[in-house]
Amino acid sequence: MEIVVVADDGDPASVRVFERGKRTFRLDAGGVADSDGTVWAETEDALIAPDGSRLERVREGFTSFWFAWSTFYPHTSIYDGKTSLGFDATNTKPEAWGDLKEQDE
Repeated sequence: MEIVVVADDGDPASVRVFERGKRTFRLDAGGVADSDGTVWAETEDALIAPDGSRLERVREGFTSFWFAWSTFYPHTSIYDGKTSLGFDATNTKPEAWGDLKEQDE
């Protein structure tokens, strides 16, 4: 399943996950925009395009700290909004987990 994760910077942060199909997204001043520049409205149930297209929210899920996730899924790719960083946590020491993006740049 291809997904897009939308989070805010609240305390605590709110995180929602939506099915994205083959679309790619980026943050835009108006919200979440697809590769065509169309800004999608975020609701509790779906991302909704101006033409009424919907990307449904994924209801099954949980919040996990990276160190816990990477223990069970060490081959997870990290995505920085542009490209996959191709990170593999298999041989990474715990003290480096907070600096993952910097390691791969």
